[in-house]
Amino acid sequence: MKTLVYLSFGGGSYSDEALYAVLSALHEIGPDLDEYRIVIYTDDPATFDGLPVRVETVDQATLADWAGPCGHIYRRKVIALRETLNKFGGAVTFCDTDTYFLKHPRKLFARIRPGHTVLHLFEGSPTQLRVHALAHILQTCEFFRLGGERWNIGPDTPIINSGVIGIHEADAALLDEVINLIDQICPHLDYFGTEQFSFSACLAQYSTLSYAHDVVHHYWPPAGRERFHEHLALTLRDSSIGSYDARFARLFRVREQLLDRPESVAEHLHVAVWRLLNRTGTLERAHQMQRWLRGHDNTHHPST
Repeated sequence: MKTLVYLSFGGGSYSDEALYAVLSALHEIGPDLDEYRIVIYTDDPATFDGLPVRVETVDQATLADWAGPCGHIYRRKVIALRETLNKFGGAVTFCDTDTYFLKHPRKLFARIRPGHTVLHLFEGSPTQLRVHALAHILQTCEFFRLGGERWNIGPDTPIINSGVIGIHEADAALLDEVINLIDQICPHLDYFGTEQFSFSACLAQYSTLSYAHDVVHHYWPPAGRERFHEHLALTLRDSSIGSYDARFARLFRVREQLLDRPESVAEHLHVAVWRLLNRTGTLERAHQMQRWLRGHDNTHHPST
């Protein structure tokens, strides 16, 4: 049996994202559900009541532990993936909550086997993306593998989006390397993409890596994502729409307008602003302010 895994914490719009992500997987899987297992690690288990999924409830103490010594919230993804591999084995795909399937998951799982892994999409290197702080520490600091060998990484090491991560149980030890690299980099800088860089380095150097962007859409740019949040909240909680299938169908039409057409002016503008903040070294400060504002709005850190 193949396993899809999600990590949803913080409630609110992030639970809505996770619910829609699961509905998209169920829609594409269709009558083949007996071949798949969907696991959700969450602090909001009630959101997923009535769905054919396995819910693993995680409390705040567990989430804090999973974030590691530096409190890197995306480190939790690695732990959730490792927990899933330890429990179920086989091939496992982790998807961020701001994703949805475009095609049947079998197309993705066909790329996952011993020695063959999956990430979402190539983005560039720290140099190309002008992530100056990361490029600097990669050039000036040494990092070591669990066996003591020096990592061969630097400012030109590729960064691959980790909105989708596929790995086989035969390669589960790579996740320990990812965690180890995260925990070495984090004391040097507070960079939201440390987990993504660590996955990229480990999987690219230790396995044959494929991409998933043709099977799963990752709608991280804020323009469409924030507008889609509004529709998710209205539609998923609308009791007049009788079933989840009906709610998914209604959201599918909205999705086509907001997310399936990234060529919109607003989308380009938000991506351009993201890249500008990244180049000027202020992106992480913007993320910190966003998290602070959410905290004062009684909302925890977002899931990814």
